[in-house]
Amino acid sequence: MTVEGGGSKKVIYTTDTSVSVTIKRRELHCDVTVDAINTKYASYSSSSYATFRCVEAHEHSYTAVVTPPTCTEKGYTTHTCSCGDSYVDTYTDALGHAWDSGKVTKQPTATETGIRTYTCTRCHETKTESIPATGSVDVTQMFTDVTKNWAYPGIQYCVTHGIMGGMGDGTFAPTGTTTRAQIVQILYNLEGTPAVSGTTPFTDLTANWYKPAILWAYQNNVVAGTSPTTFDPEGPVTREQIAVILTQYMFHVLKMERTWTPADLSTFPDGAQVSSWAKKAMQDAVALGLINGTKAPDDKVYLDPQGSATRQQVATILMNFCQNVKK
Repeated sequence: MTVEGGGSKKVIYTTDTSVSVTIKRRELHCDVTVDAINTKYASYSSSSYATFRCVEAHEHSYTAVVTPPTCTEKGYTTHTCSCGDSYVDTYTDALGHAWDSGKVTKQPTATETGIRTYTCTRCHETKTESIPATGSVDVTQMFTDVTKNWAYPGIQYCVTHGIMGGMGDGTFAPTGTTTRAQIVQILYNLEGTPAVSGTTPFTDLTANWYKPAILWAYQNNVVAGTSPTTFDPEGPVTREQIAVILTQYMFHVLKMERTWTPADLSTFPDGAQVSSWAKKAMQDAVALGLINGTKAPDDKVYLDPQGSATRQQVATILMNFCQNVKK
């Protein structure tokens, strides 16, 4: 029951044994007398006196706090008023893990499997993948997308020797591109992941998993940036870039001396398309059997120097490198 305005004396007629009264008046402070007369049970009739203080209605004023999504949990925004009222909205999907290329944490032997550990670059959660013993292993049983084609020996060699691993989802992605960061990480793994300290001039290295490898490669003159301050870690590595990186690794880390005759690139239809800064490295890579060219539909073999190197091509190059150069 609502009593509005007028004098401070109100009479209520009711047949109920109790009644709730709401007073609405303009004054912020007032004295009100209420007589409740029960028309059914006279004994319940009563008179009461009360002092009411009127307050203005509260209007919510919310402060928004954004909780960002994580790899496994959704993000959301919480709105909270000073009175304690709150609500949640604006949900965003979980990010999912961003796995690095993995690090061999236990080397395989001829009879025992090894372990490759992957680390999420955001939350640092880890997961492991088994590296088969270096004996005869059929990697088509490990990866759903590997077949026994021309690339199989290289993939089998790199996987069983812990040089390369899968994508963490049961696949190897043989036709996937290899990034500049990945090829450097592979060589860093091949060298045993030595401890490093210091900095590089590159400002675009955002992921922690490849920073030690790039620092190691930069300090040992294995790689250079795409500019004085950029490395382009996620950029696809080209075949001529791999030639340069591998020969720099040979000369500056393995301390090898050139004892072979550089190849004649003019025997390839696109030999003249090799960049000037990569020509000597490509001559060495071809002479050592690291890069053999790719056969095109016209049955000619091309160097394809600016072509992106797929993971299966990289696996083949690394197998040739380990078997013929880094013995």
